[in-house]
Amino acid sequence: MNIEKQNFIYNDTKNLDLSHIGDMNLKLDHYNLNVRDAKKVANFHISFLGFQFLKKELVNTGGVDQGQYDMINYILRIPSMENTYCVISEGLIENSIVNIFIDKFGEGINHIAFTSSIDIEIIFNKFKHLGIKTTTKKVINDKNVGLKQFFINKEYVGYFIEFIQRPNNDYGSEIFTSDNIASLINSTKRYLLD
Repeated sequence: MNIEKQNFIYNDTKNLDLSHIGDMNLKLDHYNLNVRDAKKVANFHISFLGFQFLKKELVNTGGVDQGQYDMINYILRIPSMENTYCVISEGLIENSIVNIFIDKFGEGINHIAFTSSIDIEIIFNKFKHLGIKTTTKKVINDKNVGLKQFFINKEYVGYFIEFIQRPNNDYGSEIFTSDNIASLINSTKRYLLD
């Protein structure tokens, strides 16, 4: 059965010419959940879904003094998916950005992240050219580790879509630092002001 792609495309976008983007060869990198009890959610994923625990990571998103932490991430590997992760985030203080998001939008998916065969700067510029809104005016570039990333605004699909470019396809979790995590999460603060 051959069904044309346009039958599944939302009316507002069915006439867009996306040929200049080309085949982005998207690959799921990770998805992020914002929850009140990250340990409980991680344990469910591990015990009942077969996810592999990799590590816990404390993060300072800028909501506390240096040397303190306002967010914890449980990083899990998705079963049967090499280099694909689930990141479960919990706010550690009442007014953390994670808890404020949960208060406003509820627990659940915050973002889904993709890698691509196309340079992230090209993807960013093409989306900007098409009028697709992002949370930043440019790609976030952590020059210390070589990680590049940006979010597409959540109003398109109900959660943020992240594009991520890892240096030399490095899937080591050390690539995520408090600095690049804070830069990306803080780019979403305007959603908390509405």
